[in-house]
Amino acid sequence: MKKISLRIVPAILIGVIVLLSFSTTTDAAKRYKYGAKTPPPVEEMNTEGFFNSNHKYLLDGTNLLSQYDSSYVRLEGTTYAKQIVDSIGITFYLQKWNGSSWEYVGSGSTYSDSNRDVFDKTVLRYAEKGYYYRLKTKHWISHDGVYEQGEVVSDYILMK
Repeated sequence: MKKISLRIVPAILIGVIVLLSFSTTTDAAKRYKYGAKTPPPVEEMNTEGFFNSNHKYLLDGTNLLSQYDSSYVRLEGTTYAKQIVDSIGITFYLQKWNGSSWEYVGSGSTYSDSNRDVFDKTVLRYAEKGYYYRLKTKHWISHDGVYEQGEVVSDYILMK
């Protein structure tokens, strides 16, 4: 068996320390990728949508959040009724991740129409670069004195 020179041991230790410092720097850089100003949102239970299956008229709702350009996001939503209803609509709520929780950006924007069984709407909203955003939509109908609503939360995006 060959003996390891005592001069090699310090060199190996220095090499290990250097490698460990690179992995720590790399992990920190990944947290704030693409110019993000906060760490990414904490993964939550996927709440994609909540609609009561016992609704008499409201069937479903969908939403989609996407980056439109360098300053705006596109908010899209569709509400589905089981039949033609007196009033059908969507309320859009844009939310921004502040590094520890979701906060509302402004107030909700409500859009509606009458005597339809499907309603869809697309709007643009200003969004600041470097922050994570998600879309919460409330889908609702009113028919013969009955009001029903459901909620959908989108995945988040990073505004680049």
